[in-house]
Amino acid sequence: MDKLIYHNFQYYETDEVEHYLIDMEEEGYIFSGMKGNFLMFSRLSEEKGKYSYKVIYNIGRNINEMIENMKRDGWEFVCQNGYLIIFRTIMQFRKNNDQVSEREKYEMIRNIRRKKVLLVGFLFALIAVFLCHLYIVIMKKYDFTVFSKEFFINSFAFIIGTAFLLSFLIYYIAELYDYIVWNKMARSSMGKSITVRYERTNFKKIMFRLGDLYKIAVVLFGVIFGIYILLETASWIITASVVFTWIFLTMEAILYNLRMKGSFVYLSYMSIIAYGISFGVIDVILSQGSIF
Repeated sequence: MDKLIYHNFQYYETDEVEHYLIDMEEEGYIFSGMKGNFLMFSRLSEEKGKYSYKVIYNIGRNINEMIENMKRDGWEFVCQNGYLIIFRTIMQFRKNNDQVSEREKYEMIRNIRRKKVLLVGFLFALIAVFLCHLYIVIMKKYDFTVFSKEFFINSFAFIIGTAFLLSFLIYYIAELYDYIVWNKMARSSMGKSITVRYERTNFKKIMFRLGDLYKIAVVLFGVIFGIYILLETASWIITASVVFTWIFLTMEAILYNLRMKGSFVYLSYMSIIAYGISFGVIDVILSQGSIF
């Protein structure tokens, strides 16, 4: 392995992954495998532009049979993870009858699954916003001054949940914009014999990179802010809540990220979980009075 690159491709962006792998080959690197959210490349010792790639959404059924069928059609199996299966072949051996136009792929994969992601994300976000508002109302009712030191120390899970929600919104806005733009493009090309190559809009590229950086910042903030609270408080309840929030959210992030096939929607789910923890913690705190 000569290069390891982080990616934020969504599971329905199969053609975008294909284009990216081909572009990397043009730069002199051949795809060799995946490790989590990282793509691995080796330096290419052969001629550039030799290989073609096919990326298939892993539906979780009849995978071995599908892989064998692809091999018989001349495709080399490279690797797979929980949501993508990647093949490659030498350009000249690629069978035309196995090719699916970008337009068809857009209709079959991106349009259907992306609408589902946008809908689920919207519903999760509504729930998260409602819980956020409800938490603030409850805290005000019990004479907490919002955004005061006392509020922050007693609301670790709530603060982290809000950070997750903001992170989700960065991705969601970018995905929604990209969806609208490409939907217009798809409608305008109906009835025309043109090949559509999907490519992320520049806005989505920028926002997804921003979202990736923000996620790292959220993790660092969660660790630093949690340590600060542990140093400031003498309450075992608040101490336990910080540690529990760290452990529980880490476990849920790993498990749900896998279940959501790497989709950014898991961030809104994490926000809901964090808000749920905050309600449980504040219930205990209020039953014993405001505690530092």
